[in-house]
Amino acid sequence: MVIKKILIVDDREENRIVLQNFFSFFGKREDILVFTAETSDEAYSIVLKEKPNLIFLDLQIETRTSGIEIARKIRENLPDQNITIWAITAQTIKDYNDTETLEEKCLKAGCNKYITKPFDQKKLIIEVSKLLNIPIPEIVKQKMDIK
Repeated sequence: MVIKKILIVDDREENRIVLQNFFSFFGKREDILVFTAETSDEAYSIVLKEKPNLIFLDLQIETRTSGIEIARKIRENLPDQNITIWAITAQTIKDYNDTETLEEKCLKAGCNKYITKPFDQKKLIIEVSKLLNIPIPEIVKQKMDIK
């Protein structure tokens, strides 16, 4: 059995819990292991030890740019690892003096996807299923009208 490792990085406990609970849509599975971190240092330590398949990365952990900085650090120091990083943020407005959007900054730093809160659960279930090759249970497909 291949274990899929997911790391959820967010400084707010309620956000970590929401994303942890999100994986219950896939049913009780022994092949999904979810880690959480509330600081960028804690996140980086977990990345080095566990080499997660997918990271849900809040952009504003300790500072406004800490998520971008940790994504860049992961890409620079672990270039051969196949780690997917999805940036998640509630901030969508470009700062007055910025020349590029937050999404552009995230992608440039090494994030694979930029997701704004609140996220579309149905879309995210489908994307996680495809990325990690995890089947969506029939009951979830029916309740959420997933084809």
